Amino acid sequence: MPQKMTLEKLAQMTQKGFIDIGGRVDKLAAEDKKEHQEIRRDISALMFLATEMVRRDEFLEYKKRLEKVETKLGLRK
Repeated sequence: MPQKMTLEKLAQMTQKGFIDIGGRVDKLAAEDKKEHQEIRRDISALMFLATEMVRRDEFLEYKKRLEKVETKLGLRK
């Protein structure tokens, strides 16, 4: 025979449900925070690389200048 549902029992079930959901939300928030930190670290690394790299047009200009110097020094024909 089914047990009779009391208001207190219903309140306890509701409270347990909220506690369970709160735990899952906290877990998801922690996972999101970790992912965001990883993304920020990756972006920082990319920004560092982008600022430390020489642009292609600059590289080609330096290459052309070096070839001229080598030609004047007789190191290049």
